[in-house]
Amino acid sequence: MSPTTVLARKAIFRLYFPLLVLFTCFAGLHLQKYPDMIFSSDPEGYYMYIAAPFFSGGFDQYKPGSPVYTPFEGTNQYFSKYTYGTALLEAPFVFAAHFVYVVKEGHHNTHGRLREHGFGILAAYVFYSLFSLWLLRRFLEKRFDPLWVMATIFGLFLGTNWLFYTVKEPGNSHIASLFIITCWMVFVPVLFREPSRKNFALAGLIFGLTSLIRPTNAVAIVYLLFAEMAGPNGGNWKDRRDFLLKHWKSLPIAAAMVLLVWFPQLWYWHSITGHWLYYSYDEEGFIYWQSPKILHVLFDVQNGLFVYAPILFMPAIGLVYGVWHKRREALGISAVLAILTYLFASWHTWSFGGAYGHRCYVEWLGFLGIPFCWFLQELTAPSVRARWAVSGLIAALIYLSIGLSYLYQWPWEHPQWTWGRLQETICGLFHF
Repeated sequence: MSPTTVLARKAIFRLYFPLLVLFTCFAGLHLQKYPDMIFSSDPEGYYMYIAAPFFSGGFDQYKPGSPVYTPFEGTNQYFSKYTYGTALLEAPFVFAAHFVYVVKEGHHNTHGRLREHGFGILAAYVFYSLFSLWLLRRFLEKRFDPLWVMATIFGLFLGTNWLFYTVKEPGNSHIASLFIITCWMVFVPVLFREPSRKNFALAGLIFGLTSLIRPTNAVAIVYLLFAEMAGPNGGNWKDRRDFLLKHWKSLPIAAAMVLLVWFPQLWYWHSITGHWLYYSYDEEGFIYWQSPKILHVLFDVQNGLFVYAPILFMPAIGLVYGVWHKRREALGISAVLAILTYLFASWHTWSFGGAYGHRCYVEWLGFLGIPFCWFLQELTAPSVRARWAVSGLIAALIYLSIGLSYLYQWPWEHPQWTWGRLQETICGLFHF
């Protein structure tokens, strides 16, 4: 490799992430012309945990912007079926935005759903999204060529609905989940290397937040069975069992941190419903558990995962490659994705409507970074023609994803949205 090529590579690796930051910030400001509109539908349900106690004076005085939020039966307390984890991550940015409002207006008498607060939400999701990318980049570059890590970062962020839920529909829980799950993915190997009580406490805190933001995220506990640890082949089952037995005295510390994170939620449920544990989704549930709509979740025009993020076929191939070679991480990631897909396909609204693509996979995209790098570095890199072909394909799929994200208007997932309508939209992007 010539000195000029080496310098060019170094410049690219140094500059691409700052450019990605600038692009994300610009996209967010461009798309959020009316940031106060963020506080509707699901985002309001998460944000209620901030707006009600800190701006409205309590859940009994809260005035929702959407009619779907009503007082709990038999009380005057407005009720959110969602948990407070997303609001916890939003809060620092909302309070900073409110401080700006107070300085500008000279008072703080507001319901907390103004333009300034909307920009606070946008800033939160841009921050957590980019921080997740940064963590994922550092995690992957310890094992893979930075060139393929860069391609993976671009592919996952721009080629899926990750960007969409960062800048076009912030306020949903997916980017908050993505951030915490990425922290979990990065931190568990650290725990295995340095099993101090402090790290067990941090592990409990991270896992507590992971399960709090979306309870189905508790599937992340399976990562303990396949995360990298010291030992032959990255640690076998016996190594992991011995690790837990050796450090069993620290396990109650982790459990206490999980309980600490969950306690405000339990208290909220008890204060309104009279029950410490309460299924807040009422009649919504996993009604298809005996006949899960797996093919619909993956391939249906109504938000099918691979339909709106075809770039994910690349990490899927990498995952099959890893399983074929009996790699521990491939088996673990496959198990996690299989469990999640079954859960999503069993839910009463398997398409998770009001979405661009299947939004419930967003939080797990970090885990796909590993098989994506296997696909690029081990299957594509050995052939010059394959490298160029895949690079061109990634660029085309990124263009497709950004284009569809920009054009998306609710409700694409309703019956009038068909394969024909999707084909027309795609042809318009490529001017066929």
